[in-house]
Amino acid sequence: MTDLFIALGLFVCVAWLIVRTVLMLVRIGAPDDIPSRHFDPIADYVQQNYGRHFQDESQAVEQQLRKL
Repeated sequence: MTDLFIALGLFVCVAWLIVRTVLMLVRIGAPDDIPSRHFDPIADYVQQNYGRHFQDESQAVEQQLRKL
């Protein structure tokens, strides 16, 4: 009985690998669904509703270092 479960498990794993490989090959030519820029919904909401009142960290640090 154990041999049957082992064979069934191996069959499922091999079938899953084949399906994943075929799907990956089919999607190679398709455009990416994920946008290239990271989307931050909270920052986007704040910027749309309250405007941009704060500077980026890199700019603020550079200005403080210039004052030294």
